[in-house]
Amino acid sequence: MGKVFTAQQFIDKLKWLTTIPNVYYSGSNWSKLNSKGQWQFDCVLSIKSLLWGFKADKNKFRGGTVYKSNGVADFSCNGGLNYCTDVSTDFSKIIPGEYVCMKGSKYNHSGMCIESATKNKHGKIFEDTTGWGTKRAIISEFDIKGNRYYKGVKNVAKWTYYGKLKW
Repeated sequence: MGKVFTAQQFIDKLKWLTTIPNVYYSGSNWSKLNSKGQWQFDCVLSIKSLLWGFKADKNKFRGGTVYKSNGVADFSCNGGLNYCTDVSTDFSKIIPGEYVCMKGSKYNHSGMCIESATKNKHGKIFEDTTGWGTKRAIISEFDIKGNRYYKGVKNVAKWTYYGKLKW
């Protein structure tokens, strides 16, 4: 199967995901509501769930997510690069809608670029993270070296690779 979303449609979905009640959760109950009424995701499952049809529909299993639907494979954070084209480490050339991860580092984490960075301006990344004590889906910032920031605070973990997901 081909594209599920255009880059802009997916960016809009990612931004929407940060506005609904959600919490970082790693385990088998992903894309489900917890007892506090929060949708549960980890970094890569937030991305895959949207590609698999998540709509935050309380009346549907996993909010409407259908595992491996739309021709989208199941992949790990760093394994997402296997489904990308134009893979690079030069964050001065990343464009909105590209998948980012920390392959080659001690971290296993992923996100999506929603705004490019320049030499003088940070870009923006969607990520579902425990970083900075957030424990939820957020919009963080990054610089052209892949360094991550949230509300002006730099994180030790940095982005290492990015590419265009085929969906």
